[in-house]
Order: sequence, then structure tokens, then C-alpha cells
Amino acid sequence: MSGFTVVPRWTLNPVPGIGEHEVWIPAELTAASQRLANDSALPLSSVLLAAHAKVLGTLSGEHEVCTGYAVDAHPPRPMRMTLRPRS
Repeated sequence: MSGFTVVPRWTLNPVPGIGEHEVWIPAELTAASQRLANDSALPLSSVLLAAHAKVLGTLSGEHEVCTGYAVDAHPPRPMRMTLRPRS
């Protein structure tokens, strides 16, 4: 995998660059994510990373995505993932 795919921005005045957006996750979704993690014997961070990858793949139309993954205070490292049609 190589190259760079711009994730679409739905705005009237798009500008190039990097942005950051934070939102609160509803309690019901947090609880459901934790149940999925527990049922799958995975850490919650793995479930959230998989969800993030699926959103990137959906927005970009790509079946291979790369995102940054940071652990503790270390800088983000590239995390490449191949998405299956029903993943």
C-alpha cells in the first residue's frame, strides 16, 4: 500500500490540512463497545481501532487503510489494515 487518500470533508469551504475533532460518545454506544470487547476477549482499544479503520475505509472507498496508532506518550506509528467486505 502506498499513496495518500484524502478523506472527504463535508463543508462549504474545504481547506487542505490536518484537523482535529472531538465528540462525546453516548453511554449506550460506550457500553455496547465494551460488551463487544469483552465478548471477543479483546481490549476496548482494539475494538475502537477496528471501528476507526472501517470508517476510514468507508469514507475513502479503499479496502486498505493506514492510520496512526500511539501507545502511551510515544509518537504515533503507522498501522496498516486490510478491510474485508463485511468486517
